[in-house]
Amino acid sequence: MHVACSHQELQETLKEAKQKHDRQTKMLSETNAGLQCDVERLSVELEKAKQQSRTFEDRVNELKERKEQIQQWEGQVAEIIQW
Repeated sequence: MHVACSHQELQETLKEAKQKHDRQTKMLSETNAGLQCDVERLSVELEKAKQQSRTFEDRVNELKERKEQIQQWEGQVAEIIQW
């Protein structure tokens, strides 16, 4: 059995396919825009977190140095007391 489609039916099918494609393209573009916003927001948050981490690390190092100085002073005081 041979099915013959008219030119009008082919045009209608083509039009429907184009509309579907256009809807999908629009939806994907909107999704992409949303994802780009998320990436930008998360990048900013990541940079803030990295900066906080560096600040905390600097503070920890500073406190370690102070602790070492105090231990040295305690040792010196102990030596002085032993004299």
